[in-house]
Amino acid sequence: MMLTYESYLNVRGPKDVLEHIKLVWASTWSDAAILYRNEILVCDAVDPNMTFVVPVASAIVERRGGMLIHGAIIAREYGLPCVTGIPDADKIIHTGCQITVDGYLGIVTINTGSA
Repeated sequence: MMLTYESYLNVRGPKDVLEHIKLVWASTWSDAAILYRNEILVCDAVDPNMTFVVPVASAIVERRGGMLIHGAIIAREYGLPCVTGIPDADKIIHTGCQITVDGYLGIVTINTGSA
């Protein structure tokens, strides 16, 4: 399955990233604290209080978004791929899924494991 949201919401990232993801909600500090290195941060939106989690993540996928949303700006500063504006991200992407995040094209691909 491939999700494509190409509009002004796309934010550039340096490369594709394939890693495990963990759902982290902006309002839950305890969940944000358990994000491990090389995992993809999938959230409603990166809150300024969650900025400490961003350097640990390998990419960011946000449900809400735009080029000027806090998460996109922070991701750009850290050189992380970031795709924003995927309204069903929290319903489609689950903890343990393998996904590819292409921040340049604004594409999130869920790898199903079948060739």
